Amino acid sequence: MDINKPSSTGIIYLEDLVSNKNYGYQDKFYIGLFPKFKRDLYLDLLKTAGTIRNLSKGTNIKFTRLWDQLTRVPISIELLNKISEYLVNKGYDKYKLKNIEKQIIYIKSAGSKSQKLYYPKFPINLKTIEGLRFISHLYHDGCIGEFNKQPQYTNQSKKEVKQFLNDAKIVFGNFKRKIKYGFGHGIKREKYFVINLPTVIGEVMIKAGFISGDKTRKNPVVFRFLKNINNKKLISEFIAKAFNDECHVRDREITLEQSTLIKNHPKPSNILLLDKVLLEKLGIKVRKIKFIKRYNNRYGEVAKFNIGIYSKKNLNNFYKNINLIKHKKLKLENYLVRTGETT
Repeated sequence: MDINKPSSTGIIYLEDLVSNKNYGYQDKFYIGLFPKFKRDLYLDLLKTAGTIRNLSKGTNIKFTRLWDQLTRVPISIELLNKISEYLVNKGYDKYKLKNIEKQIIYIKSAGSKSQKLYYPKFPINLKTIEGLRFISHLYHDGCIGEFNKQPQYTNQSKKEVKQFLNDAKIVFGNFKRKIKYGFGHGIKREKYFVINLPTVIGEVMIKAGFISGDKTRKNPVVFRFLKNINNKKLISEFIAKAFNDECHVRDREITLEQSTLIKNHPKPSNILLLDKVLLEKLGIKVRKIKFIKRYNNRYGEVAKFNIGIYSKKNLNNFYKNINLIKHKKLKLENYLVRTGETT
């Protein structure tokens, strides 16, 4: 376990996006630098190397690739890392990646049609209210596509979806995306709202340790830093989004459930285990994880588990600490008022 990785720290630096320290051509990120900074970078490279051809030999990067990315097109993270190391070794500490990350106009993923993320917020801090809400939504009613790598979030509440979009901009940087409206499948045909974020945000999250693809099938390991958070305000925001997305509010109980693909034996999801740990940090007593049922989906046989909060005392504690979405909050409030636990 590397305690300095984003999954442990909750902080994503530009250098965390580097895939191949020895430089390769499978670049995932391309960066637009401020013109003056890029010009200074180019001139300092010439000052130390003499010519681009000499620089090509010194860095083992193809001449045409160096020339194009230093003069005409966005620079890839791999090439930027390589020339950063070259200049830092020559005494130019201003070109360390931690300094360069403040000189970025935009970052994008590979592909000519990839949307740009403007003025990225490096170092990206996931340990904020907005960051915790963003991650919680991804873990529950959201996901990052396995193939398109786009973060997606769906909810019947437009307010929740809009907050997810705004949180993403506060955490990562500026971009334009529209919330879409549609209907679900099945008998009820319920309405829903959905937002897809730029691929570059998904790629950044994956580099930080987020597992893309279907959560039921993969049962992904959660970010390690989440288990170490003790700030009750941050925990409350994370739990609120989890329960707004997936809980059932009934008289005398609130339950939260998730399913996982059965491999060797039924196993509760890592996300549900995290939700239980965080609830208990708020002093809310949670019944032990309960196996509900087996059923089949498109990936095979899966097992559903849940956690539950019971007793008027614990439900009242939950009510005071967790800001549920309006219709769920009213349902819980009505029960507590009827039983004389709260007003």
